[in-house]
Amino acid sequence: MLDERYPQEAWMRVFTDGSATDAVKRGGAGVYIQHPSGEWQAEAIPTGLHCTNYRAEVEALIHAANTISSKVNPDTQVVFLTDALSVLQAVNNNKLPQLTTHNIKCLKTVLQWVP
Repeated sequence: MLDERYPQEAWMRVFTDGSATDAVKRGGAGVYIQHPSGEWQAEAIPTGLHCTNYRAEVEALIHAANTISSKVNPDTQVVFLTDALSVLQAVNNNKLPQLTTHNIKCLKTVLQWVP
């Protein structure tokens, strides 16, 4: 399904995830980016000693958006893939202004929930 909807040669695929120990401490996030050229980029980001799962997921998406925003042109098609439905809902409802301004809304983006 991923290859049908977002062919690798036409889309930049950005996978994000975040979590915290016991859902409230020692948070961390991961970002995995597949460029249309086939090149991959992976990063792990600490999100704080006092951090919720939600906050770690948000930080993953923010970091990913900031990472790619300076490396792509406005015509680049980008799909963000995450299992954080609550974060996607917050973005779609303009509850995360740091993701609704310059870093993802200016790109051709799709936010895709991956259950």
